[in-house]
Amino acid sequence: MNIRLNILILIAAMIGAMWSGPAAADRLKVGVVDLGEIFESIPQGERISNRLEREFGDRVAEIQRMERQLEERQRELQRDEDIMSEADLQAAIQDFQQRVGQMQQRSEQLSNELQRRQREEQNRLISRLQERISEMAENRDLDIVLDVSGGVIYARDDMDLSRSVIDIMRDEADD
Repeated sequence: MNIRLNILILIAAMIGAMWSGPAAADRLKVGVVDLGEIFESIPQGERISNRLEREFGDRVAEIQRMERQLEERQRELQRDEDIMSEADLQAAIQDFQQRVGQMQQRSEQLSNELQRRQREEQNRLISRLQERISEMAENRDLDIVLDVSGGVIYARDDMDLSRSVIDIMRDEADD
């Protein structure tokens, strides 16, 4: 669920609780998680980074190699432009610009593909996190669980499920 939807659900729940009287408001049970902390603390996030690094490492290295070659070629052109004929200089500049264009195109393609894969991996992890948080909320008989970055102004520390989710995800990662 997105943050706005979470906030709307909380507001609707609070309004419903207020209309139902003080006894009903006491029964509203809200859980809070810090998804940022969870993502930083669970080993699955690091595994995703490592997997993507292995998957794209060779292509990233190739782009970096091309950048170094272009930098070297630029230095050579600047150094030799005074001794080159006009025709040779124009041909070298045109070749250089073509290579820069190719490198930029490859770099952009790589960046787009890497971002797409990151989203895929993160979506899988988010789905698993949502499952675990839902299970935990049901086990704790919570009415709602919010992410602290989603606009929660106050939440009791004992309602934060982040540490428990981290522990479960770490245990699951060891399997």
